[in-house]
Amino acid sequence: MIAEDFQLRDNHRQEEVEMNSSNITCRDSDYSNHTCFKLEQHYFEPVFRAKTVVQALAAVTGCLVILMIVQFKAYKNFVQRLHLYLAVAAIFNCIAFTLNSLPVENRCGYMFVTNEHFCQASGFLDQYTTWVILLLVCWITLQILLLGVFKRNYKSHKYELVGVVITLVVPLVASSIPFIDLGNGSMYGLAGTWCWIKTTDDDCNELIEGDIEQFVLWYGTVMVFVTLNLLAMLAVVIVLYRGTKQERGRLQHQYKEALKETRPLIMYTFIFSIFYTLSFVDRVHYANTKVRDSTLWVIHAMAESSLPLFLTLAFLLHPGNLRRVRKAAKSLIHRSEVVETHFIVSQEDETALEPLVIRGTERESSHYSFPALS
Repeated sequence: MIAEDFQLRDNHRQEEVEMNSSNITCRDSDYSNHTCFKLEQHYFEPVFRAKTVVQALAAVTGCLVILMIVQFKAYKNFVQRLHLYLAVAAIFNCIAFTLNSLPVENRCGYMFVTNEHFCQASGFLDQYTTWVILLLVCWITLQILLLGVFKRNYKSHKYELVGVVITLVVPLVASSIPFIDLGNGSMYGLAGTWCWIKTTDDDCNELIEGDIEQFVLWYGTVMVFVTLNLLAMLAVVIVLYRGTKQERGRLQHQYKEALKETRPLIMYTFIFSIFYTLSFVDRVHYANTKVRDSTLWVIHAMAESSLPLFLTLAFLLHPGNLRRVRKAAKSLIHRSEVVETHFIVSQEDETALEPLVIRGTERESSHYSFPALS
């Protein structure tokens, strides 16, 4: 019994030594696989699991949006295709977010990555796809502004190819800048609890270049766009409110139809603005205090990962799209009832011509009477 007690104590001491040594390894690694960001396990695991579930749901809803657009052939005009572009971008953004979480581990309370090159690649994809969504939302806002305030949208589809090229090329350039070596190698790495632009070096010293790139290439830029988008939406709402009261009888039919199709796009601008404002608040708080607030961090992590889900749900739950779904469901039910009725009638006709059994005596007969031959 005494020997067992000594063995248990030795095992406990050995575990403490291993934990202490692992803590030293976590703090003093020779390679850049951590950012000295400490997070308790009870925060890390639930948030990462929730992010994974949310991203899976967002991918599913994005596929449903694409299927609905294809089913209803809602891709024939420019405004409808904007919904399609945003759904495709949301799906790729979900894939990038999922890849971003794969190499991240929590050891000794510190964040680690299992593969530095994979972390850099996933950070780049995250930055690129999020930039694509940002430019698509700005494109949508510009479309609403041209139509609602300046009443010009009839030839906007002529610039669609140019817009697509800008939406794909500009994020590529902006997302490639962190790969430039400024003396500390690539700036992509583990930034907190996910892979992005890192803000500390291998010795846990703060990288001013990382803070600058984060704000210039994302947080600052996105808040400028959010502010401009909200101002544009405010102008559109004021003009539409006054226009519907004063010019209802003089609006052209084509303009009214275009306005009807464009109004649902407004929700994308507001959703994007709200979610990234929450992220911006957490980043500014950390930049000023250098202390990570766990509540703000959780909101930040869930807001960014939930954005694709809410963008796709906004399309699926829009009243106009719900009416389309109900109408299609009623049509499908009506068709199934017609087919079932036709099948029952056909079955009755077939059984009517079968032999009848009367009191155990079988005779060939028919429900139909034929005239006697004269």
